[in-house]
Amino acid sequence: MVIVKPETVIGWHKTAFKFHWMRKSKKRGRPKISRKTIEIIKRIHKENPLLSPEKIHERLVDLNITDTPSPNTIAKYIPKVRKPPSEKQKQSWKTFLKNHRKEIWAMDFFTVPTLYFKVLYVFIIISHDRRKIEHFAVTTNPSSA
Repeated sequence: MVIVKPETVIGWHKTAFKFHWMRKSKKRGRPKISRKTIEIIKRIHKENPLLSPEKIHERLVDLNITDTPSPNTIAKYIPKVRKPPSEKQKQSWKTFLKNHRKEIWAMDFFTVPTLYFKVLYVFIIISHDRRKIEHFAVTTNPSSA
């Protein structure tokens, strides 16, 4: 018979639990692609920057690369180059709201706890043109209607 303190038993339990989740959380999935494949992807993109990841994938298949990565994986290794917007394309958020104020409506759905811990569900629709509340509904049990 061995006499142990409760803290010791709790420590054993915590350690066992950590070990269990460490084993359960092992990373699975597709293995990482090789450095050589990444260099080939970058070289193909450098030679022709207009190629899409799908076309680069097809080229890798044509080159008989084993374990060819998917186009989504290839896209991670292609630098994203965006040209800056022209002066005509530039528009501040304030200008956008001013130009489209008549067409913009906002809606919100939220909960409000009552004094007796019941929950009220509130739905509001607001027109930005005149800042007018177009629709307002409160219920204790919401439905699709």
